[in-house]
Amino acid sequence: MSKKILILGNGFDLDLGMKSRYRDFMASEVWKKIKEDDFTASNCSLIRYLEKKNEIESWFDAETELLNYALQETEGTYASSDPNDRAGFDLFRKGLKEYLKKEQDTFQLKRDSVAIKILEAIYRNEYFDEIFSFNYTDVGQLLNKAGINWDCKVTYMHGSLKNNDDIILGIETDQPISKNYRFLFKTNSRFYKSNSLIESMENANEIVFFGHSINGMDFPYFKDFFMKQVNAYEDTTRKYITIVTYDDDSLQQIKDNFRDAGVNPRDLMQRNQIWNIETKLIYEGDAHEKSELEDLFNHLRMDCKERERQNIKRIEEMML
Repeated sequence: MSKKILILGNGFDLDLGMKSRYRDFMASEVWKKIKEDDFTASNCSLIRYLEKKNEIESWFDAETELLNYALQETEGTYASSDPNDRAGFDLFRKGLKEYLKKEQDTFQLKRDSVAIKILEAIYRNEYFDEIFSFNYTDVGQLLNKAGINWDCKVTYMHGSLKNNDDIILGIETDQPISKNYRFLFKTNSRFYKSNSLIESMENANEIVFFGHSINGMDFPYFKDFFMKQVNAYEDTTRKYITIVTYDDDSLQQIKDNFRDAGVNPRDLMQRNQIWNIETKLIYEGDAHEKSELEDLFNHLRMDCKERERQNIKRIEEMML
């Protein structure tokens, strides 16, 4: 019997069928209308920079580009900073929230998705003790959309559409940033809250990442944990770690992120039980990948049965 946590990234929402990429938002009618209605959204340097990057980058990550922009401004003269950038950023963040709320309410659920199977497993079998979401979407509403009437407990790392809080968008870095752009720090948001993710990862025996790239602005949450899991001199516990990604390119990117951070994937695999599952192969009917997913569910299911047996035994002992 072990403690299990599930960590959700944007790939989870994409797998459900949502158009939740930054690029989807910037191509939406919501963003077009904001630019038409507010002069700042079209004319501040920060927004022009984001739109240019969105046009030329094959994979556009707004938060990474916000950091790049802040670093460029920091390295230049502070006097060159655009005073309209903060207002433009606020419009971008509020527009993203409006877009995702609309998308969450209206998107067509992909009922044969791996994400649905995970949601059903959460509901029917209580596979996970804790769920941490780096998405803004309301997991409970997604469950309801799938016909599962259960309001699950989720820790939302960056705010949630569920409570209508302001979503938390921005940067995290140890690099020096000009005071003119420190409004971009996530921790400066009044909605930023403490959470138990690091402690939960330390205490968990089983961690499942679904659709999280484990890089960029979010990697500081995980770096110390993975460094500890590859350090032979640390008093570490072997853990089951499953990474569910879209395809091999996504998986290779995660491994490259590990290497760039000083975490050797080979050492990680030697000192932990690592499962990698690619949803694209499952949808293509790949027998091996489908078997890997079923093995994961069987593993989780057996552990839950052991938990149930232990609970029954505990109750019986209390009755004696």
